[in-house]
Amino acid sequence: ALQARIAAGEGSSTSGTARTPMTMQLQTQLNAIDTQIGALQARSAELRGKLGGLERQIVETPQVEREYQNVTRDLTIARAKYEQLLNRQMDAEVTEAAIAGGRADEFRVVQAPLLPTEPSKPQRAVIAVVGIILAIIIALTFTVAREALDQTVRGGRDVRDVLSVSPLVSIPSIRNSVALRRRTWRFVTIAACVTAGIWAAFQGLQLWL
Repeated sequence: ALQARIAAGEGSSTSGTARTPMTMQLQTQLNAIDTQIGALQARSAELRGKLGGLERQIVETPQVEREYQNVTRDLTIARAKYEQLLNRQMDAEVTEAAIAGGRADEFRVVQAPLLPTEPSKPQRAVIAVVGIILAIIIALTFTVAREALDQTVRGGRDVRDVLSVSPLVSIPSIRNSVALRRRTWRFVTIAACVTAGIWAAFQGLQLWL
């Protein structure tokens, strides 16, 4: 459009060599626009170059990752070889020490010792089962013996067995607040003891097994 205006201004001038101020202004604007276009083209070329570099980096990224994996694998292999050579060196030093001491035939490492996965003895499960059975037997035996040796008179049957006569009357047990409180405390104590015993047995089985 500026070029068309310049051409129109040159055609309307009276002299072929003279230029009007309008033509000169338009020419200046045209030159400025050409300069801006050149700068934008240079900037575009620079951005295209950076884009090409980024594309190359994106393309080369898998290759770098593969190289890193190869280097890591080589490092692992080298470390395993180093440990193997170190073990051989230790065996050689032990053998050298045995030869120097005149005991080369007495000591020879054939294979490294292996740690057992589980204990060979004692058999803790068997011990726990036998302990429970013995505890039950001892408790029953103690209860029967205590009942047999107890001489306390606790009712009409005990009076008849001791005196060989039947009682005329018996006073029943009177359950008041004190008796109920004692019964409650006895129940709570027994429940606490049973709970503690079960927890202790469970913990012992966990430690043993």
